[in-house]
Amino acid sequence: MASSTDVPGRRGRAVVIGASIAGLLAARALSETYAGVTVIDRDTLPDHPAVRKGVPQGRFAHALLAAGADVLEELFPGLRAEMIASGAFTCDIQGDYRWYLDGYPLRQAHAGLAVIGLTRPLLEHLIRARVAGLPDVTIVSPAEVTSLETAAGRVTGVRVRAGQAEEPLPADLVVDAAGRDSRALVWRRELGYPAIPAAEIRANAVYLTRHYRREPHFLDGTEGATFVPFPAQPRGALVLPQENDRFARRPTASGPPSCWCAASSSRAVSRRARSAAVSPPPAAPAARALRKLTSRG
Repeated sequence: MASSTDVPGRRGRAVVIGASIAGLLAARALSETYAGVTVIDRDTLPDHPAVRKGVPQGRFAHALLAAGADVLEELFPGLRAEMIASGAFTCDIQGDYRWYLDGYPLRQAHAGLAVIGLTRPLLEHLIRARVAGLPDVTIVSPAEVTSLETAAGRVTGVRVRAGQAEEPLPADLVVDAAGRDSRALVWRRELGYPAIPAAEIRANAVYLTRHYRREPHFLDGTEGATFVPFPAQPRGALVLPQENDRFARRPTASGPPSCWCAASSSRAVSRRARSAAVSPPPAAPAARALRKLTSRG
């Protein structure tokens, strides 16, 4: 892997570990400063919206809030229109959506803030396509960064394994966006740096997601709803519109495991979620389950 030649106004090479959304956005930002940017990911990246091993949360409910959509539009002009053209759903976050706080409904009113409902795989697919089209940005997959290259006390690149071959890739900057697969702490220890103090806090939270066909009469025509848990009611839920006329329903529970019973009873539903992507069931049963889940007592 040869080093990139200089580009007027930009110089050097940057390497980004991880081609998830964080890594892709890092590559977009770095493309304005570095003559070459290489993004490396362990997964075989799909050429269509699809859940992949490196993004296990991709199956869960997702939405893009107004500020996030504005930032992405600034980085990738026209991306909002692409999302809508790909089937994503948009609505006013308060005027078209229901919120329940402390067990009481929040008054619906036009907020002027549009939320975009779409799955994580679709959002990542659209961003990846934009980043892949940038000049001097290369996405390499499947490949794995096995270690850092160092000299004179600084990081000078990475070692990359693709198939049976492993070779160095020089870099002026290395960005670790590998998420939970990050080996940064291991590499730091191998370089002789002291361990970073760590503290673990258990969130005691559980949630699951299932996708349903979106029907006009569901939620009395409201586009979605969120029941926010609170101390007197540790169970909650949300229903989000997604692309292609579907809803994502996510029951949640927090606190000690004794509070998880309602959410845990839906584990069988979660196991069938994969088949729902092919033939999703009607939304009416979800509405009944949602009412039961969020009821008091």
